[in-house]
Amino acid sequence: MSINPPPAPPWYVIYWRHLVATSLLVVVVLVVVIVSVYLSQRCGDDASIIDSQCIGVTDGSAGLQNDAVAEVLLKIRDENQRVESVGPDSWVSVAYMIPLPRAGADDELTAALRHDLEGAYIAQRRANGDDLRQRPLIRILVANVGDSSTYARDVNRTLIYMASEGFQATRLIAAVASGQSVSALLAALRELADTGFPVLSARLTANQLTDPALLSSPITRISPTNSDQAVSLAAYLKSTSAQSAIVVRSSDPNDSYSQSLADAFTEAFPDAEHSLLQPQEVYDPGATSGVMRLLLANLCSRNPQPDAIFFAGRSAELRELIKALPYRSCLDQAVTIVSGDDAVDFATSISGDAELSRGLQANATVTYSALAHPDAWTNPEAQDNFNPEATYPFQETCVGQECFFAMFPGDSLDDGAAIMGHDAILTVATAARFGPVAQTLRRLHGELSVPGASGWLSFAPDGSAINKAVPVLQVTAEGVVHLVALSSPLGVPCYPGRQPC
Repeated sequence: MSINPPPAPPWYVIYWRHLVATSLLVVVVLVVVIVSVYLSQRCGDDASIIDSQCIGVTDGSAGLQNDAVAEVLLKIRDENQRVESVGPDSWVSVAYMIPLPRAGADDELTAALRHDLEGAYIAQRRANGDDLRQRPLIRILVANVGDSSTYARDVNRTLIYMASEGFQATRLIAAVASGQSVSALLAALRELADTGFPVLSARLTANQLTDPALLSSPITRISPTNSDQAVSLAAYLKSTSAQSAIVVRSSDPNDSYSQSLADAFTEAFPDAEHSLLQPQEVYDPGATSGVMRLLLANLCSRNPQPDAIFFAGRSAELRELIKALPYRSCLDQAVTIVSGDDAVDFATSISGDAELSRGLQANATVTYSALAHPDAWTNPEAQDNFNPEATYPFQETCVGQECFFAMFPGDSLDDGAAIMGHDAILTVATAARFGPVAQTLRRLHGELSVPGASGWLSFAPDGSAINKAVPVLQVTAEGVVHLVALSSPLGVPCYPGRQPC
């Protein structure tokens, strides 16, 4: 039996099918074009949509960002426009390189990045003043390098062009970088610095940024290096009753944070009265609380036991170590754990985490270094190391657009990010008023040190901060953080005319 094919549809049916298909295609194309144009307008002339992010440089007008930073971006834009109204020969620009968070992000890193920009804005307002009489006035251009700073080298090309002699529209004089010390950003900063363009680091602590073997031109560091933090923590421990310590470190040779902390502490702590127990304890990245229980079992079986554990590792593994503490066999022995500034993420995660609270209640304390903390300004033993005028914008009593809490009520200074962002822009503004920034940055030491809110800022020829103040913090089982000491690589921080700078 044969089956006849169905009859062909009438011509007008075929016609309408083609018409509908063509119309749908045209609509889709138009929507794509309209959305692309709209997003490009929201990003601005010097930024592009890449992976749903505005990658590139904005004066604060770019709207395709996380709501968490929208307010501060608009404040920066408004201040830039206020400066531009004075006239084209009155201002210069500073690029703030930072991985702006994606839309919807809401975590500790997002908060820190927002605080970065808030501090930079406060410094911009301070530098310009209400009367706009200072010269040069400061514009801030926010350079978004994307998630994990993936597009930092692409942004470099824009910044290098903006800084070239043939392009004077932005009068770009320096770049400040912040965020996390990931390899993509570190490589981009080295590349940018090697062009001779002035580069400053706000919160990046990686030792590589001041390694002369990797750099032909220095990068100016507002923060202490990982090694400086470890040396400062060794100095702090020596001021206590601790006479022995053991180092716990990651096995990952590419984790420069862990390795530089461990190496510097290993060199700085031992002396005639202080010793390091051997062998060191090593864990693999991503270690679980089960692995940490085994590590603690080894520590409990040592004789003598260390007075302190120097944890040279990341916050994620520190959490697992703390969770394992209640299960150790030597609960009668107090455990003192000391770590670097990455522990700030651990400290901010304690509140509401029953396992972490239980770990800290198991006869244990966690002390860690920070880049900056407001408790240092009120602590009777620390406050004399700061210039009151430098810290005033961050006091609750400060009122006006140059004041942090007036501009950003309800926000926090505890992660130190706003303080470090402020000090980075303040340093550029100070250098710009002395002369060419690249040359002037190398002269800012001794009596020419900059009074920063994080402490006095004095710079060595390699760009590193000289004897920078390092707050030493302790966190309770309830997640409350308080200052226990103000240290530095020499034990007491830089203060012109009084302490080494």
